[in-house]
Amino acid sequence: MTQSNPSEIICPHCGQTYAIQPGQWPQYQGRSIPCTKCGQTFAVGSAPGSGPAAAPPALPAAMPPGYGAQPYPAPGYPPQGYGFPPPRKGMSGGAVAAIVIGVLVVIAIPCLISILLPALNKVREEALKAKCAANMRMIASAMITYSGSNGGQYPDSMSTLIRTSGLSPMTYVCPASNDTPFTKSASSITEADLPGHCSYLYTGRGYTTLTLNPNDILLYEAGTDHNSKGMNVLYGDYHVSWINKALMPSTLQAIQAQTPPMTAAPPPPPTIPQ
Repeated sequence: MTQSNPSEIICPHCGQTYAIQPGQWPQYQGRSIPCTKCGQTFAVGSAPGSGPAAAPPALPAAMPPGYGAQPYPAPGYPPQGYGFPPPRKGMSGGAVAAIVIGVLVVIAIPCLISILLPALNKVREEALKAKCAANMRMIASAMITYSGSNGGQYPDSMSTLIRTSGLSPMTYVCPASNDTPFTKSASSITEADLPGHCSYLYTGRGYTTLTLNPNDILLYEAGTDHNSKGMNVLYGDYHVSWINKALMPSTLQAIQAQTPPMTAAPPPPPTIPQ
């Protein structure tokens, strides 16, 4: 349609007018624009005396179909390739944080183990020493009971004590040694059955409650137990002491020098670690 006034664009549907500046008519001529009042689209015709409307410029082939029908895309629905760019693809912040934490955990665990392992080993060694000392105290109680039933005389051998004490076979095994509890009946135990099943060496043969001195040693263990770092010793006053590696040679020599008044056979030879 031809517009009556070249300075106005009139909607043919509702009569709404739009003022334009002189010289802007060619920008709208031949275009289809929406009316802001009625919402309908109409084509802008030619101005009076300007001749037929010029054809709108050709749109690039890359533009989507129907894009040229409006001077701008519909609000909220930009055509593909226009408007806001698509969201970038990649790892979220949470995924990156999880990876970083996983790497730190993998690195930290070996470090923590290397720091804690010596302390844990020390705690374990102390627990084994305490259990070994507890075994010796139970054996001492059995010796006291035996002497009370035999005129103050101590057992003549460890096998005699085992046969009469009623203690568990586990009592005669140091937890830090490689020995295992004997499986045969305690009533049939002999000295030949003790190697590998009894960790403690008995030196009370020939002693009585009247001849035993507090510093005499009644029971000790092989020097190779507890990783050769020391040994537990049961004294004549029935207390158990831990003897470290530095004092083991002199302690074993003192055991050899003991002379019970009624000893029928020498005590087992001591083991002195190199």
